[in-house]
Amino acid sequence: MYCTINDLQKEFSETELAELTGYTTNSGNFDDRINSAIGNASAFIDVYLSEKYKTPFDLPALELIKLIAIDLSIYNIYENALKSTEIPKTIVWRKIEAVKLLKDLKNGDLSLNISYEFDTITNKEIVIKKTMADKIFTKEILNLYW
Repeated sequence: MYCTINDLQKEFSETELAELTGYTTNSGNFDDRINSAIGNASAFIDVYLSEKYKTPFDLPALELIKLIAIDLSIYNIYENALKSTEIPKTIVWRKIEAVKLLKDLKNGDLSLNISYEFDTITNKEIVIKKTMADKIFTKEILNLYW
């Protein structure tokens, strides 16, 4: 997961998070619902960026991925808590901006500055282990055809 409950507690108090998850601070542990929201946000990021980057990303997550995960997690918590009422516009706006960032990363308008060879079909890093001894045609033979 790309962010933690502690990251969300920098945005909201423990009481606010407890209320949003349906618990009170005295009634029990709300970590499971928050971790579910964080897991859903992380999975959304992985799926969205899997065509461009090797996902899941190594932990600790890059700062931009962490910020996107925080915004998506907060939205997920609100969406779960306020099923019958309207989600605050600032929370909706944060989700919209997070998805725009993901779109920009996917389209190459923004970059995470991660460098590796990547096969978008298999979602695997490409590793080449050829040596000069493995080659069938030497440079001299290939130069005859150029």
